[in-house]
Amino acid sequence: MSSSTTIMERYLKIIEHIRNPNRKRPTMQTILDDLQDEGFKITKRSLQRDLLEIPFKTDFEIERKGSHPNYYYEIESAPEEMPAAFNYMQHVMMAGVMREELEQEKLDRRAIIFDHPISEGLEFIPKCARAIRNNQMITIEYRAFGGELGTRRVCPFYLKQFRKRWYLIARDTKDGNIKSFGLDRFEGLYTLNETFTPEKNLDKLYKNVIGFFAKDGQPVKILLWSEPYNANYIRTLRLHHSQKELGEKDGGVLFELFVVPNFEFFQEVLRMSKNVKIVGPPQVKDEMKSLVQDILKDYE
Repeated sequence: MSSSTTIMERYLKIIEHIRNPNRKRPTMQTILDDLQDEGFKITKRSLQRDLLEIPFKTDFEIERKGSHPNYYYEIESAPEEMPAAFNYMQHVMMAGVMREELEQEKLDRRAIIFDHPISEGLEFIPKCARAIRNNQMITIEYRAFGGELGTRRVCPFYLKQFRKRWYLIARDTKDGNIKSFGLDRFEGLYTLNETFTPEKNLDKLYKNVIGFFAKDGQPVKILLWSEPYNANYIRTLRLHHSQKELGEKDGGVLFELFVVPNFEFFQEVLRMSKNVKIVGPPQVKDEMKSLVQDILKDYE
């Protein structure tokens, strides 16, 4: 395994150890013992260096608390939160392991079937996360879908993942609008010495949407009916954090979502074809019916 992959894997283990809710006050020694039990050849000095470097290379703030000789460590993020850098490290580690295994011919074509490649642009996540945390403006070299390469000077607010792609939500200083920039179209990122005042309550724009915010939309309670087998997929890969299972109905399962019925919402429902249907409210059901009728016209 390459050294960079090993470091990423070690960082993950350290973060998982400290975040473990069943572990009370993790100390330097408990972390070290856990790593050594997992097969990592690491000294106390190396672990001390890791604990100092993790906040600079990820979006996790590790705090040392207590007093000598009873120091212990905590991570500021709430247990239910999962900073973007954690997913980034998982992707990098997985990609590194798979690449090495394939190069050494330990895996043949029967072992892995590649469906979708890992999203491009993951290497920009740590820089974006640090700029967001420090309220620093950045300049990005960005290639639009039309092919032209340009520079954007932006105030970065959030990192968001949707359909296997990562996006930076930022205010474009050129026109003052909040936009989403796909990291897979970044060709460069430069941190500036200028700071900005973070937007208040911007996260509310995304709270009740699937995908990206709908400026003019209002969230409503939407009822979805699913046939029983497909319901298992909805349970294990939730469509939205507001999702609730209401019980069985008409030979299937009824789910409730509190979301804006935006374009991405209808795409998610269409993706499940006849296995899922909108049963309410009437205006959302009618909008879906109109969309399906428009699609059918293209096949006449």
